[in-house]
Amino acid sequence: MLDILSTWLREQRLARGWSVAEMGRQLQQAAKASNDHTVPRTAILASYVRRWEAGRIGLTERYRLHYCTALGIQPSQFGPSQLQTQQPELTSTSAGTVSGDVVAATILAAPDVRSGTDMPDSPGESNGYRGAGNGHPVPERPEQAASVGDSPDLLMAMIAEESLDFGEWADTSNIGDATLEHYAARVRQLASDYQHAAPYPLLLETRLLRDRVFGRLRGHQRPGQARELYLIAAQVCGLLAWMSGDMSFYRAADAHAWTGWVCAEHADHDGARTWIRATQSKLAYWDGRFIESAQLAEDGLRYDSPDSGQVMVALFHARALARLGRDQDAADALDQAQAGLERAGDDEVGGLWSVIPARFHSLASNVQVWRRDPGQVLTETSRALEQFETAGPRERNYGAEIHARIDQAQAHLLLRDLDGADTALRPVLALVPESRYEPIAQHLGQVRQALAQPEFRDTSRARQLQEEIETYCQESIVKGLSA
Repeated sequence: MLDILSTWLREQRLARGWSVAEMGRQLQQAAKASNDHTVPRTAILASYVRRWEAGRIGLTERYRLHYCTALGIQPSQFGPSQLQTQQPELTSTSAGTVSGDVVAATILAAPDVRSGTDMPDSPGESNGYRGAGNGHPVPERPEQAASVGDSPDLLMAMIAEESLDFGEWADTSNIGDATLEHYAARVRQLASDYQHAAPYPLLLETRLLRDRVFGRLRGHQRPGQARELYLIAAQVCGLLAWMSGDMSFYRAADAHAWTGWVCAEHADHDGARTWIRATQSKLAYWDGRFIESAQLAEDGLRYDSPDSGQVMVALFHARALARLGRDQDAADALDQAQAGLERAGDDEVGGLWSVIPARFHSLASNVQVWRRDPGQVLTETSRALEQFETAGPRERNYGAEIHARIDQAQAHLLLRDLDGADTALRPVLALVPESRYEPIAQHLGQVRQALAQPEFRDTSRARQLQEEIETYCQESIVKGLSA
């Protein structure tokens, strides 16, 4: 009987030229006209219409009454003739008015549901493009085929309606282009702010943006919009990974970076792939995994990134190789980074994910530290600090400046110049605790080890610097978060 009724319902809708969505709107209006304010919203009603017309679930008396109002027929006229003879006619107290007792009874009536199907008040199908916009469609079960007696005109109209049904769904999106632009701009803003602001509050802001992007991705968008959303998700997760690593949460950082890589793959974006690999290489380096850092950076060089992403992975590759004692390979990688800097285009994200000349020289100086070339270290750090001094406030990366000054101190110690090291460290030791992230503390630890060498350890200046560095690290952002 459900099959007969489903065909009749579809024929009635098509005869009036209504789409499935319009049928849902008509039922919504009919419900309001009878003071039934408990029906779901129109989009869900449309999903019911599809299932009723597919013969998957039965129709309760409540919705039969709403259909009668929407179709403009009497309850006795509802359904095909072979069903009307089997159903008791609803009585009325006056012309066109259904008894209040009947209405109350039918609203509370149990739904007629086939075994294994959803209840009619569920929010839609769990599969296929009719699945309430779950964003992950799978093939749907074949719907009720047209009956043999259908005329060719009706059959063609039904087939066309099915195409229109999918077209309406495919043309919908849970995000507008303006929102996408806002999200992309927000990523750039966060990456820029991180260069000169305290890390922890920005991490929380980045998390909020990530949640918004993930929420959208769980819905339905046009393919181009989905790729843009995945790109933004890759960038946001990459920033979260970078920030989490700076606060010494390396396991969490690796998780963010892995998710960022997955999103970059879905976006099919080489620039995002490059920067995620750079981020992973940076995390591995400060976590003491130098071989892995070199491997990740080398893999990042495979991707065609038009911005400075290639420069960053080449610099990180050089740094890891130098730390592993492969001096010539490190020098070659540094030359590759220099060549990349000369041809790099505009950065898509910028800020944290960019390499301006001052930052290049800062990172290059650290490569030379591990190659134990103090002359080159001083040359590179001088260039970096001069360029940072003349840069605009939002272009200055305080972390890169601090690392350059620590490298400068290390070069002076290689030259047995304790006074020069002390002078270089003064701006570093003055940094406020909320900006003292983990790599800075770790980098200073290397200076402290150098100060413990026989040529320095008996001097009062060296002991004072060691004490200052120890106090500095105890008041770092990581210690503050743990307190």
